[in-house]
Amino acid sequence: TRSTDCDGFNHVFNSNYVNYFYEIFDTCRPPRTQCGGPRPANTSKPQLLVIGDSISIGYSPQLFAALPQYESQHIPINGGPASKGFECVHDWLGNRSTWSLILFNFGLHSLDRPATAETETLANYTAEVRYIATLLKQRAKRVVWVDTTPVPLHVTEGPPRHNADVLRFNAAVAGVMTSLQIETSDVYAAVMKQCPPTSGAPDETYTSCPLQSPGGVHFPGHYEVLVDALVKTITGALPPAPL
Repeated sequence: TRSTDCDGFNHVFNSNYVNYFYEIFDTCRPPRTQCGGPRPANTSKPQLLVIGDSISIGYSPQLFAALPQYESQHIPINGGPASKGFECVHDWLGNRSTWSLILFNFGLHSLDRPATAETETLANYTAEVRYIATLLKQRAKRVVWVDTTPVPLHVTEGPPRHNADVLRFNAAVAGVMTSLQIETSDVYAAVMKQCPPTSGAPDETYTSCPLQSPGGVHFPGHYEVLVDALVKTITGALPPAPL
């Protein structure tokens, strides 16, 4: 029989009680069979794990090619909103005692407006990301937060999103990462450097960006902009130019 706590565990989080809510959640959650887990290590190389959504799925092949010193993998599914990460992060980490490097992001799915089943309040999002980040620090030698990429003024491909929300959520999580001493790879700035804003507040973004699909949030054929920023964060240098 579900307890009163089980009936209410999905209410607004208080970041001071994330561990308590996780204990309730772990007891009461409906079975999730779609998380998946990591592949076993096949080499003695340092192990790199990427946790994220379709943006990280898009850049991972180029990133992994630019970091041959790592044995790299992306989680086996689209990581979606932070609430999904909150549910799945233990499965994604698997039984491995220590990862060498973990890159992670949650953002765009949490920002759907008008609201979808994935939309989150800033309070819930921030508490979930804090919990995930704290756990990753315990399980990895190095953790890097990848901030959420900008969106155009009018998103017509996929769920509507607003750059004002990207700015708010990025700013809130920046404080979390500072408090946990987790470094950030500023891929947001890398995109905005090439696509300066043409609108004013609150969105402060572009109408269109040649790096992105028209009216969309993805970067088909242009993920190297994100990869360059990530590699510079990880190694301190840009990857070599392709031959």
